Amino acid sequence: MDSERNRTPTRSAATRSRDRFVAGVVLNRRRRYALYYLHESSGPVTLEDLAEQVAAWEAGTTPEEIARHRVESVRSSLCRTHLPYLAERGLVTYDDDRRVATGHVEDPELAVFLANDPRTELPWYRVYLALTAISAVLVGLVQFGVSPFDRIGPIGTAVVIVGLFALASVGYWYDVRRWRRRTENTPPDFLVTLEEDVMLDRDEGERDGNSDDADESR
Repeated sequence: MDSERNRTPTRSAATRSRDRFVAGVVLNRRRRYALYYLHESSGPVTLEDLAEQVAAWEAGTTPEEIARHRVESVRSSLCRTHLPYLAERGLVTYDDDRRVATGHVEDPELAVFLANDPRTELPWYRVYLALTAISAVLVGLVQFGVSPFDRIGPIGTAVVIVGLFALASVGYWYDVRRWRRRTENTPPDFLVTLEEDVMLDRDEGERDGNSDDADESR
C-alpha cells in the first residue's frame, strides 16, 4: 500500500511536468508559428524566411506584402527569445552565423493540430471503417450464397468493393482540396489539452505573446 501511494504522486508530477512543457512551447503565438513552420519544412530554413512567414501570419497577410520593419522586429524576437527557448528543449537547432534554423519535432506527444479549421468536412476514417464493414458483410453474403447476393459472384463482389473505395477516395481528395483552398495563407493555430494546474503556464504564455505585440508597436 505504501509503495502504491509513493508511486501515484510521481506519475501525477510527471503529467504536470509534461503539460507545462507543452504549454511553454505552444501557447505563445510567435513561438507556435515558428515551430509549426520549421516542423512543416523539409530541412533548414533561413531566419529571413522564417521571420517573414511568422510576421505575415501575425499580420494576416502574405510574406510578399509584409513590411520590412515588422520582419526585422520578428526576427530579432525569434533570435533573442523563442529560438533559444525551443533549442534548449531539443525542438529546433539554429546557427546564428549561417542564419538558418531546423525543426526537430519528433515527440509524438507534441503533435501539432490545426484548431481553427478542421481539415475536412467529414470524419473520413469513419467512412472507410464503414466501407470495410460493408465489404466484409458483402463478401460473407456472397460466399454463403444468400439470395440475391449469390448472383453477384466473386468478380462482381470485387468490382463493387473497389468502386465503393474509389468513390470514397475521390470524395476525400475533393474534401481536402476544398480545405486547402479555404485555408491558404491562413496562420496555424493549435489545440492543446491542458490540466487546470497548468493555467499559470498559459498565463505566462499569453504574457509572452503580449510582449511580442508590444515590440511590434515600437
